[in-house]
Amino acid sequence: MTDKPKASWGGKRPNQTGRPTSRAGVKRVDLHCMVDPLTLQSLRTTAKQSKRSIGQVVDNLTKKT
Repeated sequence: MTDKPKASWGGKRPNQTGRPTSRAGVKRVDLHCMVDPLTLQSLRTTAKQSKRSIGQVVDNLTKKT
């Protein structure tokens, strides 16, 4: 056998902070929806310009209303 220590699987890797929560104490949820291709393109363009994820762009849209 080898003298190598057992690998520790799972958990956060060092130097990985993860995605910040949008509001303190609130977890993010999964959302799936079907949209027009032009809507998706618009979301992608906005995300690229603002250097944010599409989910964060959708979050910002709800804050404006």
